Amino acid sequence: MKKITLLVFLSLSIFQTINIYSQSGWFWQNPYPQSNVLTSVQFASNNVVYSVGDWGTILKSTNAGLNWMCLYNDYLINFKTVYFLNENTGYVIGGTRASNYSDTAFIIKTTNGGTNWIILNIGFTGRLTSAYFLNVNTGYVIVNYYNNLPGKIIKTTNGGDSWVQFSVGNYGVIKKLTFVNYNTGFILSDSGIIKTNNGGVNWTFIKQDSLYYFNAILFINENTGYIGGNEGRVRKTINGGMNWDTLHAGSYSLNMFNIESFYFSDVNTGFAAGGYNQQYGYIYKTTNAGVNWNLFLYDTSYINSFSFINSNTGISVGFKGYIKYTNNGGINWLNLTHGVRNDIKSLYFINVNTGFAVGYWGLFMKTTNGGISWATKQYNNITTPNDVYFINNQTGFIAGDNQGNIGALYRTSNGGDNWDLLFSLYDKPIRSIFFINASTGFCNIGPDIYKTTNAGLNWMSKYPSGTTNIFTISFPNSNTGFAMGKNLLLKTTNTGESWTSIPMNATFVTFYSLCFINADIGYVVGHNSTNFIYSLYKTVNGGVNWTTINIPQAYNGYSAVNFINENSGWLCGINFIVKSTDGGSSWISQNPRKSDYISDIFALNDSIAYACSGIGAILKTTDGGNMMISNIKYINYVVPESYYLYQNYPNPFNPSTKIKFDIPSEARGQKLEVRLVIYDILGREITTLVNEQLKPGTYETEWNASNFSSGIYFYSIVTNGFTQTKKMVLLK
Repeated sequence: MKKITLLVFLSLSIFQTINIYSQSGWFWQNPYPQSNVLTSVQFASNNVVYSVGDWGTILKSTNAGLNWMCLYNDYLINFKTVYFLNENTGYVIGGTRASNYSDTAFIIKTTNGGTNWIILNIGFTGRLTSAYFLNVNTGYVIVNYYNNLPGKIIKTTNGGDSWVQFSVGNYGVIKKLTFVNYNTGFILSDSGIIKTNNGGVNWTFIKQDSLYYFNAILFINENTGYIGGNEGRVRKTINGGMNWDTLHAGSYSLNMFNIESFYFSDVNTGFAAGGYNQQYGYIYKTTNAGVNWNLFLYDTSYINSFSFINSNTGISVGFKGYIKYTNNGGINWLNLTHGVRNDIKSLYFINVNTGFAVGYWGLFMKTTNGGISWATKQYNNITTPNDVYFINNQTGFIAGDNQGNIGALYRTSNGGDNWDLLFSLYDKPIRSIFFINASTGFCNIGPDIYKTTNAGLNWMSKYPSGTTNIFTISFPNSNTGFAMGKNLLLKTTNTGESWTSIPMNATFVTFYSLCFINADIGYVVGHNSTNFIYSLYKTVNGGVNWTTINIPQAYNGYSAVNFINENSGWLCGINFIVKSTDGGSSWISQNPRKSDYISDIFALNDSIAYACSGIGAILKTTDGGNMMISNIKYINYVVPESYYLYQNYPNPFNPSTKIKFDIPSEARGQKLEVRLVIYDILGREITTLVNEQLKPGTYETEWNASNFSSGIYFYSIVTNGFTQTKKMVLLK
């Protein structure tokens, strides 16, 4: 679904309330609670904890971290900092857009414990990297830029209603800030330490030094502070930052340790957390004011942040979504997450309850309750499973690669408890398997196609003359089937007994995901090895002719296509899931919740579907993946009196522009079908930005035209009895 923003105009700012969705759109099923990178965590009280991270991740616990809930929202922002002043009131600061990693100045606020969030208009662009709030009204945020402009500090004294900008001088990237009271604060920059004694109005450069490799800063009072960085570097001041003594966290055998965060419970007892190479996490503890540091946690996941509610109870978060908990001052740490984190490659469900998944390093997963829980096993002899297929709840197959380049096919007759190797062949990768009934099935062995008529016990070669490896096989009925590979399309009309090659007007293209609805209508995903462009093709005459389908925006890295009927289907790839309800004519962007390559998608019907990805991610939807904009709650809005389509801005634009429109009160509180469509100068529809039901209000959406050429375009809004069109210019 294309992201739409509801605009509400108040005297000082533009606000927007975003609703938190429970089990709506796509939601996590493995691992628990999720596996996106977590960047910040904070105790709001003894029991309530919040954590944020990549791809709009907001987590909440109400029992000191033992259990977590995902507070779903529809904003693809890599959040950097969470700051709560009590259980209900808190702020989340965004750093970059998860979809394209561009800068975004994004701050949201909640006053009801995360149920709703208000987007605060700060009036500045840039990359927000750190924040510190003194109370519910007064806070500071760092704004940085990529174009060598000096960073700035913005401050609010009215809970984010308005912000004032302060310059701190041209001292390189400003990384972190901390305050010890309303007046005294410190900034860590690349060039040194910057200090204010008047609440941020003026800043003084007090320590000139190259601190490029330092990432963390904490002052426990006006005089005593610490900074930490790469290779376990720790420096300490006892005179308000004027002078710094060099300390060291940990033994020199672990000096690649990068410090990301500090916490001190008193002047003597403190912790330093971080990691190395995104794979290893460390927590060190000192009980003598930083003179000595002892290793208290060594882990396989980089630690970005931690928070303590007292000297004993703390939580750490980091890469792969890991969350660790201590209640004895860091002596022991309990893993609060569960579920596998191997990259998952393929999914298959035989009904709404029973499904299977396979992933790297011999991972096999099974659910019998619709994905609520997954039983997992690791088979060391199945190195890289490529595909999984089950005939029933007992008999199934895994096609994969064993020891790199040895193709292997495995069979189970007891629901996956044990697997028998049917055959393995050197340099013959097995990537696809498909059954048309309980007895008859097909698989590829390198460039060849094999067939079984006794549930996989024996296999016969039916296409032995192949010269290019086959990636995918699909049968829409018992007679008609298709197989595809590099520059190759094969078709059978006699249950796979013979195969003929069908020419396609696509050279240097490898086809690796295939879906046929019936003998005529099918879709295939391809990748051009010369220009690296991914394409989706469709046929309506059994593969005789193929047309290229336009996909909205600059999506890339297509991995899988899955249509369940002539109208409804999904396409997924790198950081995206899109859905069509009109046979591919238009597509609606959906939030995949995951900042990674979506490797496979499996739909049971128009509502229930599953997707899998890296770091063990299994996602599910029960509403077709739709997080409808009608779920947004409005605050203090004025309903427009008439329909209106505003001129896009900016115009001309490159590559993105915003389009705003009004839905009037004549809708009488009812939802209206609204479409917002883009046309080229010849009047051809090239993408649909909005195609859903909306309540009365003012909306805004954005069109990214990165993959379109310069020229004149038209955009039209179409509702019940109203149509309006305007012109815009893309100028690259």
